[in-house]
Amino acid sequence: MHTVNNATFLAEMQAAGITLQPGSYRLSFGRYEETDRFWTLPWPPQDVAGLLTFVLSHVAPTTYCDAWRPGGVWHESEPSYTDAVREVLLRGFSIPPEHCGALRFDRSEATALTALVLAFSIASWNINDDLCLVPDNHQYIVRLSHHAVLHVECRVPDLVEPLVAHMASCGWDLPTEVPDPTFKVPSWISGPGRDTPA
Repeated sequence: MHTVNNATFLAEMQAAGITLQPGSYRLSFGRYEETDRFWTLPWPPQDVAGLLTFVLSHVAPTTYCDAWRPGGVWHESEPSYTDAVREVLLRGFSIPPEHCGALRFDRSEATALTALVLAFSIASWNINDDLCLVPDNHQYIVRLSHHAVLHVECRVPDLVEPLVAHMASCGWDLPTEVPDPTFKVPSWISGPGRDTPA
């Protein structure tokens, strides 16, 4: 794993057609309603690792996968109790205290990337704790949400059906309901409040 500063990372994302959504820090292709699907995080944690493994096998980074959280900040200046728990879990990554930007994991470091996702799945509670994974092919954005779901946003609609079929073949059908009352319901799930992404 090595670090990529925030300016460089965001410039790379912009060049790849990936932008920050206004007011949310969410990386997106700008077609959320059409091309985003999600799966609810399971418990116990080893099942989260399994879910991520199936997702990564489909989005298929060629050489590396970037991990980025809102603002590119990995260490909190005034951590809450939950933040402090996550800090303990992140110590094994030796992220420099001053680093602001992405973490770049080689394809061979899939276990380390999974460990990072587990740390955020266990200790996160608001939108600033969302974690984005961007494979080097720039065809997908994987986002671990504070709503305890794993989103996959595809670059184009044609990529959605193969993703859903792959996940179903691995035993992960799309959910039929949202995880909590504050989660905005997408059009592919029946219900109100479809206009704003979670």
